[in-house]
Amino acid sequence: MVGVDIFKHHYDQQLRSPMLLYRRPGILSIAMAGLLLLATSCANSEAGRSVEESLQPDPRLLSDQQGQTQNASPASPTLPAEFPPSIPIYPDSQLQEVKSQGESSWLTQWKAANTSRQEILQYYQQQLQDSGWQLQTQTTNQPSQIVAQRDSLQLTVSLRSLSGNQRLSSQAATTFTLETSQPSEISETPTATPSPASQITPTPETTSTPSPTPSPSPTSSPTFSDLEPAPEEIRSYIRDLAKLGILEPATETGEFQPNQPITRRTFARWLFLAHNKIYAQQPGQRLRQGVKSSQPVFGDVPTSDRDFAPIQGLAEAGIIPYPQTGEDSQTQFNPDQPLTRSQLLRWKVPLDVRKSLPAASVDAVKEKWGFQDAQKINSETMRALLADYKNGDLSNVRRAFGYTRLFQPSKPVTRAEAAAALWYFGSQGEGLSAKNVLEMNSSGTSHSG
Repeated sequence: MVGVDIFKHHYDQQLRSPMLLYRRPGILSIAMAGLLLLATSCANSEAGRSVEESLQPDPRLLSDQQGQTQNASPASPTLPAEFPPSIPIYPDSQLQEVKSQGESSWLTQWKAANTSRQEILQYYQQQLQDSGWQLQTQTTNQPSQIVAQRDSLQLTVSLRSLSGNQRLSSQAATTFTLETSQPSEISETPTATPSPASQITPTPETTSTPSPTPSPSPTSSPTFSDLEPAPEEIRSYIRDLAKLGILEPATETGEFQPNQPITRRTFARWLFLAHNKIYAQQPGQRLRQGVKSSQPVFGDVPTSDRDFAPIQGLAEAGIIPYPQTGEDSQTQFNPDQPLTRSQLLRWKVPLDVRKSLPAASVDAVKEKWGFQDAQKINSETMRALLADYKNGDLSNVRRAFGYTRLFQPSKPVTRAEAAAALWYFGSQGEGLSAKNVLEMNSSGTSHSG
């Protein structure tokens, strides 16, 4: 087969010629045909096999094409048309998986980037309550779960954090599941059967990052183990509010941290939730949350802020001062700044008295309260203080700060003091406490104020 070698050598030389495609356009076709003929006639010879191998496609190209096919992203899942529209979807969360479990029964998995477990829990607790869902008392040892019912539909929200016990970082994310079912399909002993949420195949992030021990959530009535540093008189207030699902831990490990300052955003969230919980049976007395179609009243609390709804709602109701109320010229809310004593009184007392606050003066505040620093208190706070004084032992000042001759208007409020103030709403003996609501809930009675 010397002829084959000669022909192959000539073919290689022609392919290397830079003028091949311009001077001899038929050479390539003739050479290819010749090689194919020789390969066919000499298929069983070594030279034939050599020619045949030289014509095989580059295996690297095949592997690249196969890799591209294998790495093609699958189509993103979408919610079915039958998915109940009454179920809120956490903003900017991404649907990961959908499973049908029967009529009106779905198990969907979602992922929210740069979001903590508590943010999602708080969102669903508020959204479900405001949409007419009834939150169920948790009987299982799953604190990162919300169970709610509306008509014949039950919803279970289950959380899993991907960031471990570390603080939230720019790469942190949280996966959660929304499971819908009919009440008749739910086991009477949920502790004996694992939640179907555990049957969803975990995402790669979940597989590579172990899930931490869940921290208590507002809906699971957390029992805080670090209340000993709090004033003894305040501990019962904290426990009552926790049972109502109003308070949440300060840390991923479930600590309340009673003596740490509370931020303005956290107090606004607690204030909104506590008020509506205590007046749950009086729709006309409840606050309305802000809607995202509204223009934000504060430049640093946009509609994308996780606490936009309660902060906007309180401002639009005239509870939190802003320029339109005529009481404050501040256009920034500073949500992550510590709440001061002055701000606590200005926000809370209007929800107690539900009428115009009385006129006030430095002398009047000194006479009623005996504050030695009355001259440091602004006029709006003095009005709130005089109205609060009429509540006697149920006043916010006495519950939160005890007996004191110094008001210290700029002093940060602790989480324990904030809870004490939120434990009761009302004026001059006509009001409701968290304890009253717990007792009425346990007896199944309603209240009218």
